[in-house]
Amino acid sequence: MVVGGGLYESVKSAVKTLLFFVLFCTLLPAFVISYATVSTTRKLWIAFLANRYPYLKFARTNNIRSLVDTSRNPGVFHVLLQIEGICDVHAIRAKFNDHVLNRRDHYGRPCFSRLKFPLISCWGQYAFVKKTKDFNIDNHIIHAPPLHRGRPLTETNLQDYVSDIISKYMPPEIPPWQIFCIPMAYGGTASGSAECDASAPYYYMLYRIHHLLLEEQQNLRISDLLLVDRKIENEKRISDCDSIFANLLERPVYLPRIWNDIGATISNKWNEFIYQHDPLESPDIEKKHIAGIQQLISVVLIGVVTVVSDFSKGFSKVSGNPLMKIDYLKSLIDREIQRRNLNLRTIWNAIMMSIDPINVVKELIFMFWKVGATITLMLPWYVFQEMEAIRIYILMKKIKRNTVIGFALEYLPICFGAFLEYWKGVQLFYSAPKLVFEELFENKPNTEHYLQNVSLCGRKVVSWSEKVRSTELQANRSEKTGSMRSAPRSKPPNDIEVLLAVMSKSLKSLCLEGDGKIPSSIQISGRCMLEDYLFGLTNYQTGNSGFVSLNLPIAVTNNQHLLQSIRSSIAQIRRQQVMLNFLTIAQLKHDFLTDGLPLVVMKLLMNYLSRRFAVTVTEVIENRNIGQYRNLLGHAIKDIIYFRPPQSNTSVSITVQKFNDEIRFACMTDSQINPKHLALTAGFRKHLQDFQQL
Repeated sequence: MVVGGGLYESVKSAVKTLLFFVLFCTLLPAFVISYATVSTTRKLWIAFLANRYPYLKFARTNNIRSLVDTSRNPGVFHVLLQIEGICDVHAIRAKFNDHVLNRRDHYGRPCFSRLKFPLISCWGQYAFVKKTKDFNIDNHIIHAPPLHRGRPLTETNLQDYVSDIISKYMPPEIPPWQIFCIPMAYGGTASGSAECDASAPYYYMLYRIHHLLLEEQQNLRISDLLLVDRKIENEKRISDCDSIFANLLERPVYLPRIWNDIGATISNKWNEFIYQHDPLESPDIEKKHIAGIQQLISVVLIGVVTVVSDFSKGFSKVSGNPLMKIDYLKSLIDREIQRRNLNLRTIWNAIMMSIDPINVVKELIFMFWKVGATITLMLPWYVFQEMEAIRIYILMKKIKRNTVIGFALEYLPICFGAFLEYWKGVQLFYSAPKLVFEELFENKPNTEHYLQNVSLCGRKVVSWSEKVRSTELQANRSEKTGSMRSAPRSKPPNDIEVLLAVMSKSLKSLCLEGDGKIPSSIQISGRCMLEDYLFGLTNYQTGNSGFVSLNLPIAVTNNQHLLQSIRSSIAQIRRQQVMLNFLTIAQLKHDFLTDGLPLVVMKLLMNYLSRRFAVTVTEVIENRNIGQYRNLLGHAIKDIIYFRPPQSNTSVSITVQKFNDEIRFACMTDSQINPKHLALTAGFRKHLQDFQQL
């Protein structure tokens, strides 16, 4: 039976959305029960292990990276710095000792004690061994030999040299971090368009840092280990970025405005209420006497609100013992009772004063007079004010706010806009279960590729491309503007579209060198990260975005069609992956998935997803409000490359590195792909030039 495709597909999609939403609502109570059970059980298990092994400090982190972390495939971040100056290892060790290892808090305790503790696994939980007597900084800050395979170390063989270091595991008996100081032979030229002056000495520093060191010590930042001078205040936020991996959820405009106005109104009315009824705040009220039940109830209400507010502010400052918190609450109640003279005699006097016949008659006379005066005198004045508000709005387009008409003219459009935003959120929430399932679990044709079938060993190798100036991408955009004018309403490609097209060409080259088969597309997972996170101006939660998935076309041969396909994929992300991005942000900040689902379920899920998205992309957003960075030795930082380790079944991690108004690709792959992984970065400039020639 042939059915009209549009109507049939619409009905099918609506039924599917409804079924997934019903399934989500059905499973939600089970997830709540699972969250309470799993999180409580894990805390009890760690408490039991901590009591059983007092010489161990167990890791409390329970994020995705800790879940997939293994001894064969550890989550070790790598950062490579190019620094101008003479490499003095002794000065670096001394500065690291003073700035990091020997730093103490205001209580005199070491700030970063775990940097001296080896990391082991005990009963399936990571733990730091609390011992420092065997710590030797020479095992961590290492002066690398200036020769590689008998040849002087230059930019020509630097990548092979760095890969050789990274491919080796860190010794398990020492704390999981290392810094390699790599002096360069004079005369070696730096890669990229901004070449280093051959007459000026420079060196590299390669950092290897286990992720738990940063996650278990919230005050420790990458910049502390990099010895970056953080005397900079120009912090950037993810919300300020225009990356395709961030800010998918459109910011509401009207709902926050209504919320702020309601909050301000409540605050003003509350302050007015306090002034009228609180004897401690108003000079017009008798301090020692409470006149009637009405004022008594008002004083009690003010006292309750004050106690609740002070208790919520001081709750975290009180010792964790519940009895101490109860004593603190009791002291706040006693304070308010004493301040406001709320004893039995005061309460009795207030009740007797309210039921006094003379006072009752006075109140009735006042009430009748107020109602009569309002009807006869004030009502005409209110009508005149409303008519005047209408006249002013018609003639001058101004709103008189202290009238009903003015209030309606100002807030009805806002309320309508807020309703539309609310309805859009409801629709998004309703369709989210189906959209998330389709992105993560539905099979897409012709997306099987070489990188999903590599037998991973866990060791890593790296490579990076030449640098190009951002002006070259802008030149590409201006060239493209002229070539696309014939298409109606077409826009020139932006930077990230061009870079994704270059990445598509690079992945195609890798697949050709791998098994010779070219898939129609490769599903990649992507996120963006602020450069400020590396340099200590922000933390991990605020410096990283959530993940999105991108269906990157590979088999498209025409470069112009490739750019159009990438633009379509990005538009699809904006439409369908808002909730997926929101969920990954919630996991990033609150670990609600890893705390809510059993360990076995999460491991199976991550094994499946990491194979489906075998390629991950990280875009490092440059902060152009900051000039040149320097380290604590006073040396200028000329370049930085950040490598995010691929884990579980992920085989390739690509970084789109932006620094000092220059862009490059940097990749970290499993060593089983070596040397094919060089195809990811070797043709970066050539592919970019191909798009410039369109």
